[in-house]
Amino acid sequence: MKKNYIILLLIICTIEVSLGFLFGMEKVNLHVDEIYSFGLSNNTTGTMMSIPEGELIDRSVFDQYVTVDLAHRFDFTNVWANQKADVHPPFYYLLIHTICSFFPGKFLMMGGIGLNILFSVIITLLIYFTVKELSQNEMLSLLISAVWSVSLGNMTFIVFIRMYMMLTAFMLAITLLHIKYVSKKLTLKFYLGVVLLAISGTLTQYYFLIYLFFLCFLFVLHLLLNKDIKSALLYLLSLSCAGIGAVFIFPGMLYHIFKGYRGKESFQNIENFSNLSERFIGYYNILNKELFNQVLTFLILIILLLLIVSIRKRTSKINWRAVVFSGYNLLLFPSLLYFIIVSKIAIYVTDRYIMPIFPMLLIAVILGVTYLSFHVVGKRYLILFEACCFIILSAIGLIQNKNIDNLHKESEPAIQFAEDNKKADVLVVYTGAWRLNSVYVELTQYNQVRVITKKNLANFIDTIDNYNDAIVYIIGNDYEDTLVTLMSMNPSWTSYTSVNSTQYSHVYQLRSSYEN
Repeated sequence: MKKNYIILLLIICTIEVSLGFLFGMEKVNLHVDEIYSFGLSNNTTGTMMSIPEGELIDRSVFDQYVTVDLAHRFDFTNVWANQKADVHPPFYYLLIHTICSFFPGKFLMMGGIGLNILFSVIITLLIYFTVKELSQNEMLSLLISAVWSVSLGNMTFIVFIRMYMMLTAFMLAITLLHIKYVSKKLTLKFYLGVVLLAISGTLTQYYFLIYLFFLCFLFVLHLLLNKDIKSALLYLLSLSCAGIGAVFIFPGMLYHIFKGYRGKESFQNIENFSNLSERFIGYYNILNKELFNQVLTFLILIILLLLIVSIRKRTSKINWRAVVFSGYNLLLFPSLLYFIIVSKIAIYVTDRYIMPIFPMLLIAVILGVTYLSFHVVGKRYLILFEACCFIILSAIGLIQNKNIDNLHKESEPAIQFAEDNKKADVLVVYTGAWRLNSVYVELTQYNQVRVITKKNLANFIDTIDNYNDAIVYIIGNDYEDTLVTLMSMNPSWTSYTSVNSTQYSHVYQLRSSYEN
């Protein structure tokens, strides 16, 4: 690798890191699952917040859930226990806990974002080496890396503090490994790489297994068609070792996949075909917006047109086996099949589940456009020119959508309201302890709050009756009925104002007819 290219790659990564931190500092609030990232990594009393019911509590009680205390720094056994009780494997949570252990008692949102930035840079480097392996063109490799570094999809997941950036890195890494050896004799280094990456990816997120299945199926078929039976058997043996190793390291994964509630929901979705087209369209629109700035349909049509022209211009016979089992298709086919399966089984239509194939599809589309146009037109400068156009397209997409969803800027008024009223009397009524995650940032702005489960409201009727003016958070379903119940328990509350409503919480100011 030439020195100039190393410098350019470092510049690309520096820009990416700078953008990542700039967007990270703009993050206002966290999704329920992002609070889980810290709670499951650090909490020592179970997977949910442990709140003393009916007592006045301050921020420290909420912070106990998401921070590491001095007595439990680097307590990886606790992380293991939490993940066994949860629905995800432990690798990502171990890293979050490790970061937080260096800063006991502090909630490190930027620590989670920093971990994502690290894996994003790793992905950028993997994109460079993958494109270089496929195209043998270092400048094109740099340009496609730059497209990813400034993409909306990249920044969206840098500020989403979950395991999906890490998962993407492992999926792209194992893809690159297979691409490098698709035309080579398989060595011990390859088999060991497969074992280590397969274990690492599986223990990061179970969706890794979907992608791995399709990648490995295609690779085994390639080996068998080439009559390399020995390599195929050794390859299958390495995958078996990876599977056994993952289960040995984290036996709870079998329960998670086959009997856990998330696993059951995914298997149930396989049988449900009622909204299949809507789910495909929903995921396609996500991909189109976050990676291709709404021009994916146009790009697909261009690729198909160029492919037809290229085939018609070709004078020699096409070796379809070589085409199908090329390094390019080891990148493309598993990604497309992963997209189809995940669109079918994912619990929600949301970007996180298809984010891990973003880099693969980005590479596939850009290489498809650039190299097919070169074969048709015959002008090599077109390759780099078109790649530069993709950088511009990607940057424009990021600028147009700078208030990305995972920044949760829509929460600013609610958080500011809490900060402005931090001395107020605050009552929180909830169903489902996990929903408390959704108001963590808001509740920690107040000096004190009182938290009561809806089912136990009657046990605190005297406490509720003593309130005058109050701010009330109702978290969960049937919030209107809960509000009526509360007002009947305190006759002095004669009016209320709705302050804020979200998917999980509804905030009201209840006013008393009595003087404070």
